[in-house]
Amino acid sequence: MKQEKIKMTQDGYENIKKELLKLYQETRPQIIEQLKIAYEFGDLRENSEFDSARDAQNLCDLKIKRLENLLKNAIIIKENEKNQVNIGSIVTIRYLEDQEEETYQLVGVTETSASINKISNVSPMGMALCGAKKGDIVSITSPNGEYKVEITKIE
Repeated sequence: MKQEKIKMTQDGYENIKKELLKLYQETRPQIIEQLKIAYEFGDLRENSEFDSARDAQNLCDLKIKRLENLLKNAIIIKENEKNQVNIGSIVTIRYLEDQEEETYQLVGVTETSASINKISNVSPMGMALCGAKKGDIVSITSPNGEYKVEITKIE
């Protein structure tokens, strides 16, 4: 089965590499040390410390595999055009209903964070904004209904 390519910014790619490196250099060695200590407790059939360390190792290995897969299938979106919204763009929009303005960065699906106004290119808003230009009015269909925004600035 062919793996789908994943669009992301250079920053997103670098953050995944850092997280993977931390898992290899810090997290996994700590888990292996916990396994060694728990193994010394004896009878593995009733050794909750060993079971816990094995569970942590399995989760860590799954995360490593997932991150390696993301890096392997990443398409890094380089320079974005300032006249059109694309992954990496910082876009300011005005909600037509109440004239409020918000600024978001459009990022790949693996890079989203609600706390810093990053939206995924596959979210309803991200899909509606992608390809739009300054001054465009776009309709966004969300679970709460449809609304319109005007793109006021693209960085």
